[in-house]
Amino acid sequence: MISNELKPIHALDRLALGPRPGDIDRVTEMGVERWIAPPEGEWEPHGADHHPGRVV
Repeated sequence: MISNELKPIHALDRLALGPRPGDIDRVTEMGVERWIAPPEGEWEPHGADHHPGRVV
């Protein structure tokens, strides 16, 4: 089992290219679970066109 102190470092090592300056503090503050899977809609750009194939 990985300690809570090491979880952000482990996640950044496994899911990113390792931690950059400030990444460990940011992931620790927001929580590893939220960093991995942000709340629904957070990845959705505002005003996205949901009509695939439609030329704008």
